Amino acid sequence: MIGSKFYLVIFKLLFVILTILISVNGDAISTTPTTITTGKKCQRADKCALTLIPLTDEKFIEKPPKTSTELKEWCDRIAPMERCLKDFATKCLTKFSKQTLSIMMFSMSRTNKRICTNKKRQKSFLNLIDCAHEQIPLFSNILRNLTTDFHALPLVKKQNLRIPLACCSYYKWKNIGINKLVKICPTNTGAHDEIENLLSGYTNDLLSVACGEYTEESDKCDGIIGKIPEWKRPLRWQNFILPLIELYESIDDNVLAQQSSSSSSST
Repeated sequence: MIGSKFYLVIFKLLFVILTILISVNGDAISTTPTTITTGKKCQRADKCALTLIPLTDEKFIEKPPKTSTELKEWCDRIAPMERCLKDFATKCLTKFSKQTLSIMMFSMSRTNKRICTNKKRQKSFLNLIDCAHEQIPLFSNILRNLTTDFHALPLVKKQNLRIPLACCSYYKWKNIGINKLVKICPTNTGAHDEIENLLSGYTNDLLSVACGEYTEESDKCDGIIGKIPEWKRPLRWQNFILPLIELYESIDDNVLAQQSSSSSSST
């Protein structure tokens, strides 16, 4: 517990320091909203990101694993996908976005490693998959709805609302997913706990840094969640990771600096 709190504090300090440096350096992020290049070297990252999360991985969805041996097939594909995203960060992202992705990558790598190497966690994860086996595409669609929201958020005129809205959208779709699972297998409390642990494991490091006062326990999202625009165009990315990175790219560096300072002081 102490170790995890220590790393969380380090993450927050790095996030704030990097934001301040970017805001004063000559190579700061442009204040004009930008998007990640769609060159082939960058487009490949979309598939890599999808693979890193089982509920968005096409092969996993088509044939959900029932045993540790079957799960190993997905686990064996993780390391190359992580290298793919690291290469993507080097070639396609600004300094600030690299930092954002590195926090997410840390969370995903840690969570996936536990699923693939810790027998107790693996058993819990397979129990979740068994519970939701026939409905896994439904949960994939829920994450797709989150992805759609993230595509739309750069359209919000007030830049200081974009990250809070991303947090609120995540809480919304996360709770919808958990409630769906509870209805599918109401007595399987182990599966209920595991889906909470899974989603939190992938996102909590970044959310704890970025969301500030907009926590899942507060009621602050109630007043802004309706401000998410409707996205009517085809999705640029099929995963939620890259549109979240683009969301950060769309915000002026001085706004990011203010929000990072606010998030740090609120914890």
